[in-house]
Formats: sequence, C-alpha cells, structure tokens
Amino acid sequence: MNWWIVEDALKDRWGHWFEYVRGFRSDLLELGDQVRVLGDRTAEPEIIALTGAEPVLPESIWHRLNDGSSTLKRVLRIVSHARGTCRTMARIFAEEPSAPDVVYVPTVLPHHMLAWVWLMKRGRLPSNCCLLLYFVGTPLVWNQSTGSASFPRGLQGTLLFLLLRSVAREVARGRVVLGVETLEMRDALTRASGVLFTYLPQPVQPTIPVRSDASPLTCEPLLFACYGPARHEKGSDLLQQAIKRYLAKAPASNVEFTIHWPNSFLDTWGRSVKPDLQLESDRRVTFIRRYLAPGEYADWLARTDVLLLPYRCSSYGLRGSRVALEAMVNGIPLIVTEQTAPGRQAVQYGAAVLCIDENVEDICRAISTAVDNLVGLRRLAAERMKVVREHFSARKFRSLLLEQCDNAGFVA
Repeated sequence: MNWWIVEDALKDRWGHWFEYVRGFRSDLLELGDQVRVLGDRTAEPEIIALTGAEPVLPESIWHRLNDGSSTLKRVLRIVSHARGTCRTMARIFAEEPSAPDVVYVPTVLPHHMLAWVWLMKRGRLPSNCCLLLYFVGTPLVWNQSTGSASFPRGLQGTLLFLLLRSVAREVARGRVVLGVETLEMRDALTRASGVLFTYLPQPVQPTIPVRSDASPLTCEPLLFACYGPARHEKGSDLLQQAIKRYLAKAPASNVEFTIHWPNSFLDTWGRSVKPDLQLESDRRVTFIRRYLAPGEYADWLARTDVLLLPYRCSSYGLRGSRVALEAMVNGIPLIVTEQTAPGRQAVQYGAAVLCIDENVEDICRAISTAVDNLVGLRRLAAERMKVVREHFSARKFRSLLLEQCDNAGFVA
C-alpha cells in the first residue's frame, strides 16, 4: 500500500506527533508499504530528519489554538487554514503521477475537516484512494453524570457536525473512514453524528524487550513517574498534592518521583500552575523542565516502575492516552483514573491500580497500593505484554482499516 500521512502539527517537539508519525512510518515500511509524510512548512530540521517529512503544509493550527485570539479571529482561521490546505494538497495531487492508496490525517480539527471535504467534493482527491480522518481529541461535550455526549454549541461544533453529515455517503462506501482510538469515542461520535466511526487502535512502538517473567524487586529506589507535558486535564496539579501527601505519610518509602513539567499551565480559574516549591526541594522528586531529546523518553521508560496518570474524567471520559498505551506495550504498571477511557483500556490490557476522579487522597492511596503490590502488577503486565503489542500495532491498525473499506465495498 502507498500511504500519505498529512499532519501539519509536524513542526517541533511539542506534543506526541513526531514520535507517533516516526514510529508509524517505520512500522509501515517494515510491512512493505510505501510512506510519504507531509508536515508544517516551517518544521524544524530535526523533525524533518526524524519523520522524513516534507515541509509543505500551512503553518500548524495546533500551535495557535490557545494564543488568546478573539472569537472572530479563531473563526476566520478555520476558513484560512482550510483554504491553505486545499491549495497545497490540490497542487501536490496534480503534480504526483501515482495516487496514494490511503491519505491519512492523524489528528483532525474542523480546520482540517473543512479542507478535506472541499478537496473531495471538488474532485481534487484521487478517486481510487481512501481518506482516513483520525480523531484523537474529543470533539464532543461529555456529560459525566449521564454518560451522554453531544457536539458543543457554537460555530465549530455545528460546523463539524454538518461536515460529518456531508460525508455520510462516502463513509458508507468506505471511501472515507472516520477513525478513533477508543471504543467509547467510537460509540459516542457515531450516536451524536449519525455517521459511522471506526475503532482503530493507535499503533505504539515498544521500546523495552518482551520479558518472559517480571523482574524482581531490588533494594534500588522505585521510580514512579508521569511523562508528557503537565496539563490541567492530566491532573498534574492533583498529582503534586498526592505525592506531597504520600511522602509525608511514608517518609521511609523507597519511592522516588519524576514529573515532566516543561511549561506551566492554567487551571480552570485561569491561574498559573507551577511545580510545587516543597517538592522541588525534595531530593526524592525530580522535575524535568524541558522537552526530551530523541531517545531520552525511552531511557526514562526503561527505568520506570509505575506510570502516574490521574487524568480528569471530564477530559478523558472518551479519549485515549498515548502515554498509557506506551506503559502497557512496555509492560509497565500504571495508576490511572477510573471511569476514563485509558482506565478501561488499562484494566483490559495492562496492570492498573485505579484511583477516584479528582481525589487527592485516593491518588495517594493508589500509590501506596502500587508499592505494596508491585511484584504482582509486574507479573500481570509481563503476561499481557505480547497481546497488547499485537493489538496496538501498525499491522492491526492496517488490517482493521482494510476490513472497514472492504466491508463497505470500497477497494483502494
């Protein structure tokens, strides 16, 4: 198969995009496929080298979402970004003699959706290729108490709903596949839009060899860690409080903590949340205050005993977590919030200790539970690792995509 991966967020080291595209591209090449990657026209040379991307797309919209712009400017950006993407891709399609089998857009916002609907409806998209639009974020408002979800009020929510409805016929034919990374998001988006969404488990490359048995505990300190930039939706503020409480309750504990915190973030009241001064001065706590260099994340994972992911249900009730998947495919136990999509995946595929949503005391309790039961958690994680790696692989992703296209009667 000939894949074109089109991702304007391939610009710098912010987020998980470059890691994901680099790994997915490598796996597809190993399967014998051809892969072309298109990224932000201002992409850093290091990102181009790591992903093989061609810097041709309009400037990343992801990097401008929270810059404080007015409502009018944000609305105009949807049209301007879509227009720029249309012009760029129409030119590339016209210049390329061989059409791709799959055009894959890994992270979709209304800005991207509008562009691809235009391209398809105007006949600029090659007729014999499948368009895969993948939704990683949650474009829905989730009601935690009822479990229902709906498109947000306002222009963007309405626009996305109308755009999805406009491709219903192409989705039914298999010409367009709307992909998501969790079963919860698949079901919620299908119900809210009336258009079929497809579960395609996000491929994750393992960085730790498969172990036949869990490694025993040693006298060395245990490392409990949270990687990926600190965010409110990730519960980073709650995690700090829980770690302080745990260290106060168990001063003789053999646990050290590492938290990735390259930038401060805002809470729901608009206040800046920074590393806790008391934790910063504690020798048992390390804050990583920068983005990780190539290969450094894998080194940290190899040293980590437990991943700390106290995500807020309000943000992760439907959406998945790449960090949680990276823990599972590498056989690392994790602490994760119950009633979240990552929590349900962790129970099914990994070794997890669940904690209550936004409950500092229960996060502290979960840390103690993980310490006391670490040998059993390691054993369970090791037992499940082979199955996990098969499920969250490029091969599985590819086979499910082809199955969906075939079932709908479309052959690329």
